[in-house]
Parts: sequence; structure tokens; C-alpha cells
Amino acid sequence: MEIVRQLLAVVLVVALAAGSAWWLRRGAPLRPARWPRRGRTRRLELLERLPLGPHQSLCLVRSGERVLTLLVHSGGGLLLESRPLEELEFASETAAPLGRRVPA
Repeated sequence: MEIVRQLLAVVLVVALAAGSAWWLRRGAPLRPARWPRRGRTRRLELLERLPLGPHQSLCLVRSGERVLTLLVHSGGGLLLESRPLEELEFASETAAPLGRRVPA
């Protein structure tokens, strides 16, 4: 009789877990308003990535009105520089494309 009670308890717990997982995947209608919603505008944007080696890269990331230059490696990352977005747009307009000479 004790084995039947234990088996029923295990079946009940598994059924509750499966039901909860199904309900959460459906969207959980009672979720708090602070949770992200689908279609929300993104706060971060990867502008450019330059691989430096097998486990290292240099990334240019837009975060709101700032542009961050990050060194990303297997051990983590390092913030190299942070600038306003306007400075990046101004610099890209005045810079010459690679491989071309600027007229003097």
C-alpha cells in the first residue's frame, strides 16, 4: 500500500510540472508588466564585429545614444571606449574608405 501512495505522489508531481510548463509556454496570462513583451524595440545593436583570433573579437555596439567599443574574449570582455552616437556618425562620414587615398 505504501508503494502505491508513493507512485501516486510521483505521478501527481510530474503532472503538475508538465501542466505548469505548458501554461508558461502559452504565455502565462498573469505575467507582470515589467517582463519583456514580443515586438519591443531593442536597446542593444551590434553595429560591427571584427574577429582578431579564434577566441577574440572587437565589437562596436550601440546602447541607446552611446556607442561602445568592446574587446570580447573567451575569459569575458573589456570596455575599451564609450562615445556618443553623434561622434560615430560624424567620423564615418569624414573617413576615407580603406584602400583609397584621400585627395590632398
